[in-house]
Amino acid sequence: MSESGIMLKLNDILNATGDPVFVKDYESKFVLANDALCNLLGLSREIIIGKTLAENLPKSQMEHFLKVDKEVLESGIENECEELLTGKHGIHTILTKKTRYIDEQGNKFIIGIIHDITDKKQTEDDLKLSENKYRMLIENLNEGIWYIDKDNTTTFVNQHMAEILGYTVEEMIGKALFNFMDDDGIKLAKENVARDKVELESNMNLNLLKKMGDEYMLC
Repeated sequence: MSESGIMLKLNDILNATGDPVFVKDYESKFVLANDALCNLLGLSREIIIGKTLAENLPKSQMEHFLKVDKEVLESGIENECEELLTGKHGIHTILTKKTRYIDEQGNKFIIGIIHDITDKKQTEDDLKLSENKYRMLIENLNEGIWYIDKDNTTTFVNQHMAEILGYTVEEMIGKALFNFMDDDGIKLAKENVARDKVELESNMNLNLLKKMGDEYMLC
């Protein structure tokens, strides 16, 4: 098969790949780019091939890409990192894997695969924001909030609950519920938990010990 035929066959294979795939030469110029990469950038293959895309990308992004290219070409160590890429529909968060390839003539190339994780990152950021808002709400409630897991270990306690018992939040996290009770309280709590199979957000009455030794009734 001729060289042009091999290139066409390779292009067909790359275009069957859903993720953007590219090959760069030792000057970081594109020699191959599949359809997915063209769609991500919003550029035709004719514009991409033979260019570094320095003219089409923000300077900070371009400097980062060239720096990573150089490291991979010189060291031969595969690189995988999360990056920002300005494309057709704005700024994307991408996960890029770059690997060095050396042909029979000793020419060095970079083979890159891009996975667009923009939607995943947005979902994670939205979830984190929601969790932070919920945590702030609980922290500012004028009520004691205390969560224990199935092993009766404290997984969350708000500031107000900790202050009621005379502890800091850090002192309570990871401690067993029974650490805050005397022997009679432990016996009663074990009976309640075994019977109800619930956490402290249920309606259980518990006798707790404050840090200084005083009792506190949790209702």
